[in-house]
Amino acid sequence: MASVVITLKDTDGNVVQAAEEGVLVVSGTFKDDAGATTTPSAAAWTLTNAAGTVINARSAIGLSAASTYQITLSGGDLALSTAEAAGTAALSPRRLLIAYTYSSDAGSNLPGKAEVRFSIAHLAGVT
Repeated sequence: MASVVITLKDTDGNVVQAAEEGVLVVSGTFKDDAGATTTPSAAAWTLTNAAGTVINARSAIGLSAASTYQITLSGGDLALSTAEAAGTAALSPRRLLIAYTYSSDAGSNLPGKAEVRFSIAHLAGVT
């Protein structure tokens, strides 16, 4: 299975922090088990918090059949839960799971998965 966990970092190597209720664009290229670019037969993404709770009803959101993808998260996707907003933490972790099905020399209808991890920076005055 092709799978990878990605922590978003800026050009200085710092972990990306999305602004609370702002915009975050995640783009990438689908890869097969050999690391070659592939066009999946099916692909979808799900946004959760660190505990696995789906955020903003973003579960199994379909992606178009192409070798690259772009997912734009904004507003409610990057909002804090009531508990997160009431807490003392400065950041709230999120996970974006991208699941896809592809074929390669290794076989047909193989599962691929990528998890993108990032945090939401709590901003003063956002309600």
